Amino acid sequence: MRLFAKGLHALQSRQRVVRRLVTWLSLVAISSVAALPFLPIAPPRSIDGLLHLYRLVELDRCLSQGAFYPRWAPDLAQGYGFPLFHYYPPLSYYLAEAWHLLGFSLARALSLTYMTAAALSTAGMYLLAKEWAGEAGGVVAALLYTNAPFTLQNAVRRGGLAEVLAWAIAPLVLWTFRRLAHSWRARYLVGASLSFGAFILAHHLSLLTLGPLLALLVIGTALEARSWRVLLRPLPALMLGAGLSAFFAVPAYLERGLVQIDRVYASAGFDYHYFFEPLRSLLSGPVSIDVSLLNAPVPRSIGWIQAGVALSGAVAALVARCGKRGWYVGGLLVALALLAMTQLVSVRVWELFSILRYLQFPWRLLAPLCLVLAFTGSGIAVLAGERRRWAAPALVIAVALGLYLYNTPLLYTGQHPIPSPNPTVADLLEFERSYWLPSLTSNYDYLPIWVRELPGESPMAAQYAASSAVTWLDRRSLPAGTELLEETYGLNDMRFRIIAPEPCRVVVNQFYFPGWRAYVESGLPVEK
Repeated sequence: MRLFAKGLHALQSRQRVVRRLVTWLSLVAISSVAALPFLPIAPPRSIDGLLHLYRLVELDRCLSQGAFYPRWAPDLAQGYGFPLFHYYPPLSYYLAEAWHLLGFSLARALSLTYMTAAALSTAGMYLLAKEWAGEAGGVVAALLYTNAPFTLQNAVRRGGLAEVLAWAIAPLVLWTFRRLAHSWRARYLVGASLSFGAFILAHHLSLLTLGPLLALLVIGTALEARSWRVLLRPLPALMLGAGLSAFFAVPAYLERGLVQIDRVYASAGFDYHYFFEPLRSLLSGPVSIDVSLLNAPVPRSIGWIQAGVALSGAVAALVARCGKRGWYVGGLLVALALLAMTQLVSVRVWELFSILRYLQFPWRLLAPLCLVLAFTGSGIAVLAGERRRWAAPALVIAVALGLYLYNTPLLYTGQHPIPSPNPTVADLLEFERSYWLPSLTSNYDYLPIWVRELPGESPMAAQYAASSAVTWLDRRSLPAGTELLEETYGLNDMRFRIIAPEPCRVVVNQFYFPGWRAYVESGLPVEK
């Protein structure tokens, strides 16, 4: 009898190992499909893809000059400098730089960052949904989230690197906080703190939408446990995560008045009033895409499969009388609320909470909506698992095939022509001129308030193009007879020794920003 029990235990152990292996191979396949558009060396033909590539070029140059965290990018804005990394969340570029330091080209490193985001979103969504729906439910949720039409469109067609990475981290934030709320353990505290800090550093504005989801998760967990102490357990992780990101978030917030931040939402092209998404677009089906167009119009669709499986998941949880059915019904209600916030009927809410204007586009709420729909859809595995042993695997296969066929047009795209896999700073300036994107932002979002108008041309542009030493000193500002004894440039410092025949104003071709300091030594001899 003991031998039989040991044999049965060994058989069950092998079955568990095989099942886990199949599960993780399934997750690898899920993220691999989402990574297909990023296999070529050149980035996919997207709206913002090249913009992120050239930001990476500038970061790489600054790092090579010894600036671990360059708040001022001296080569941007045609060489006049720009505080891009002081205000824009840096994590996605540092992740790409890590790939570059491993030996990959800058272009390949950028593509690998998108691939990393696909892997993170798959693993995170699986872990999150598994808490409620088991392994099959976790795989279904990972399928629905990583291969949601908007998720793919955001990465492949829009190229929103920072947001893509942030919402890849979001399920990990929710999962670790759920675990921490249930069990006060060091590993969950560390995981929750790191994931929350990473989310802020990936795209801090997305905290406006993840924050309410996180609060609802913790409140729901407290109600489930019938303990108010559950509400307190996540607080240290929130503080530690905020502390980890404070080196970026605190200066960016406190010094927002030093730049023309209203450009983020002031113009009609970035005013949320003009970007409420028609419901017929959100509920549209599969689309065909003209890959010959640079900015091919892509309906921001929720996806029939996502919507249908989510609704079925909530119904399945009720039919199966699942003990956690309240979560699935609540998820469906939250999804409806997010959907309503993308519609014109919610304009009063947007106007009431003025901070929402920084989101610019109501359709950005489709990212959390995809997450909630994926979670709710995992509920269908609860009912499938109760019927037949083969029902859950069959469900996973059916959803996977359906999503692949549904999303095929989104997976095929042309590539951006790039000068080389490792573009130079000269290529960066040429990109700024060609696309009229000085500063590598859409609307000069972080232009210092002291800049009244943009210079018509840059005297440094020819120097960059010729790969010669760049000199920011405007020698035309020096009076006749001036002798220039020394002219040296660092990444963010300059030194000149000038003998002038008369007092004069020396012009340096860099935008002013607090932190720049000019020191003048008097008493130098004057030669006549």
